[in-house]
Amino acid sequence: MNQISKEAVTTWLILVFLCFSELTFSQTTISLDSAVAAAMRNHPAVKQSQTEILQQQQLKKSSFSLPNPELGIEIPAHEFSWSVSQNIDFPLVYINQSKLGKENIALAEQGLALTQNDLRSEVNTAFLQLQFAQAQMAEFKIQDSLFFALSTIADRRAQAGEIGLLEQLNANNAYQNKHSLWLQSQIDFAGAQKQLVLLVGLSVLNLQPDQALTKFSLPPVALNDSVPYANPFAVYAAKNTLVALQNWKLEKSKAFPGFFGTYLNNGGDPAITPSRLDVGIAIPLWFWQYAGRMKAAKYQWQSATYLLDKTTLAINAQWQQGLSDFSKNASSLNYYENSALPQATKIIDASTRSYNADEIGYVELLQNLNTAFETKLGYLNVVRDFNQSIIQLHKLSGQ
Repeated sequence: MNQISKEAVTTWLILVFLCFSELTFSQTTISLDSAVAAAMRNHPAVKQSQTEILQQQQLKKSSFSLPNPELGIEIPAHEFSWSVSQNIDFPLVYINQSKLGKENIALAEQGLALTQNDLRSEVNTAFLQLQFAQAQMAEFKIQDSLFFALSTIADRRAQAGEIGLLEQLNANNAYQNKHSLWLQSQIDFAGAQKQLVLLVGLSVLNLQPDQALTKFSLPPVALNDSVPYANPFAVYAAKNTLVALQNWKLEKSKAFPGFFGTYLNNGGDPAITPSRLDVGIAIPLWFWQYAGRMKAAKYQWQSATYLLDKTTLAINAQWQQGLSDFSKNASSLNYYENSALPQATKIIDASTRSYNADEIGYVELLQNLNTAFETKLGYLNVVRDFNQSIIQLHKLSGQ
């Protein structure tokens, strides 16, 4: 084998594996915290939830709502006479309406917390996907550069008659495959950029993560088998039952007797018709309409209670699945870090030395390098899955 060709192959391998190839272009870096903060400011879902809180706050101000007063005149009359009437519900109605308003505000506030929790998880996932796409693109760039060098050297050796056509074709085909993967990784990276830009609401063309893809630290929630008390989904369902319960109490209080008062003017001649005040009680005689609304409100409360139970069961299932995914990914990550990655490095080193010593040919060298590179790509996938399982645990715990 030509000594210059051997040295060229060895030089390219050393340069690729000891140096990191970087893409240089105009870019805007963003941290995860900044991305989350921007999403909380700009995303319409958050603004909608905030508006719902303002709506419920305004509705609570109308808790003490009186019917419009009734102004009447007496026809015929000796003199012009008029009257003013006002109906008032039982005081417990206004008290329960105020309590219902407070519960609706609390529910809307928890709805905002739930929206923010979901959005935070979406941003974390999008940011992780951007980091993964960036790491994958960099890895494919390294492979593209290396296999381009091997393909070029194979062409030169083929022209010099040192290798056959089959080895040359294998080298060229391996490069074309790696080059295609690198081009695809650039498209994936651009797509991940657009997804994050849409979530955070920023007008940037080339958004870059400020940190490379690394594994997250072990979350404390992963050490607890029970669902965290602060689970936002369960809290929202629980507050929804309180709203339904308070609405039931309100409907029951509406069945209590109300009051009315009427002032009748004397028409300017107290000798004929003295001014007087007529007061009384409004009797809820048509009981069936009150009974129907009370039963409907009770069923609404029972339905909300069953929904809470259903939500709790679903969350428990999701939590156990999340812990299982976390354990599985942690085990895979441990395997890659302690076994697969060191073996991949040894494969690259041993294959290079064996090739330079004419112990293996071009085809076997490419196969060994592909095996090592697949291990590196597999490690990136495991890191992404491990981090995603932590994001899911944080989402379920409301963190």
